[in-house]
Amino acid sequence: MIKSSLRAFVQTFGCAAAVLLAAWTSLSYLRGAAHWSAAGYAAQIVAMTAAAALGTAFGRFRVALAAALVALADAIFVRDILEIGASTDAYTVLLGASLLLPLSLAVLAVVGERSARSASGMLRLAAVALFPGVAWAQRERYLVWDFGNAAGLLGDSAAVLPFGTLTPAALIAFAAAIAAALIVAVRRRSAVAGGFSGALIAVLAALAELPGNRAAAAAWFAAAVLSLGVSVLQESYGMAYLDELTRLPGRRALNETIARLGRRYAIAMLDVDHFKKFNDTYGHDVGDQLLRFLAVRLRTVGGGGRAFRYGGEEFTVLFFGKTADEARAPLESLRQHVESSRMTVRSASRPRHRPGGSAPRRGGGDRQVAVTISIGVADRRPERRRAAQVMEAADKALYKAKKEGRNRVVSAGSGSR
Repeated sequence: MIKSSLRAFVQTFGCAAAVLLAAWTSLSYLRGAAHWSAAGYAAQIVAMTAAAALGTAFGRFRVALAAALVALADAIFVRDILEIGASTDAYTVLLGASLLLPLSLAVLAVVGERSARSASGMLRLAAVALFPGVAWAQRERYLVWDFGNAAGLLGDSAAVLPFGTLTPAALIAFAAAIAAALIVAVRRRSAVAGGFSGALIAVLAALAELPGNRAAAAAWFAAAVLSLGVSVLQESYGMAYLDELTRLPGRRALNETIARLGRRYAIAMLDVDHFKKFNDTYGHDVGDQLLRFLAVRLRTVGGGGRAFRYGGEEFTVLFFGKTADEARAPLESLRQHVESSRMTVRSASRPRHRPGGSAPRRGGGDRQVAVTISIGVADRRPERRRAAQVMEAADKALYKAKKEGRNRVVSAGSGSR
């Protein structure tokens, strides 16, 4: 459970966390250094341009919209508000910006990529328009916000609202937005949503730097859009290299890893015994559940093995620096672990939730099913120097395991154990 949660965190929030850590470390060392202000502004321009370009190129238009919002926030907070000074106008702009910006970014994180003509697409456009629209209306005095009410909402009085102080309402708005983005990131395994949570944290840090340190604020704004940009790359990598169903590395990742193998390695091929019959009995949805069930156990294979989904119900495990004999022990442990495990198959007649909203009790027709796997393993030898030849030998060993009765490990050129 802990490993699974940690893996989900890295896959969804890892890059954003790295950007935030790098920004914090850089600012800690660069404060007071000559010319670092110009570097902060330059980094901001480069990051915003890159994030917008990546979002557009990879079809993640909400990332491009979010980068534009952060750029606008920088213009409003760093330029307009500080030029207005400590006045009623400044506080009303601060009110709208500090509350509406996290709301706009949170909506973009939650609704995902949808057509502008859909309900969620319209919500996304409204969220994008809300923040700049209100800020512009306040600035042009088309919208006059009573400052007494604004001060009451944001803090105890105007005296406790220096620009560098984040007010209680703003902190609540940012906390709620960050929590919403993180929940979406974990539930959907979405690196882009994780990038939004990182961007929200960075924007919060930028506001905390104002008004005293504009350059530091600019650097944090740059970190915000950089978090968005790298999340696009991280999610695109996942789509290209991770199997969508099992979240194991897929065929492309396998091919690239095989190209980097050294002179000593073993390759194991395995699949689920009687998988077609299982699918015919329980349906393809339960078959997919079984593949995810198996993938969880494959992630824990010992001996330094690394699992990949090869295709269908077939998987590959690579062992770097191992012979076939050395790989057999962890593969046998894996086989026994799968054999002794039980997967719950939900009864088709049982609802997922009770009418009152609570989960139904276990039982009621649910079944515990057991499955087994067959494994073939081969290593590099003088007669099979190329990885393709080793994989072919492992595949033949797998079919030999099937012929010998399934649920066993067979090495190329040997019998089962």
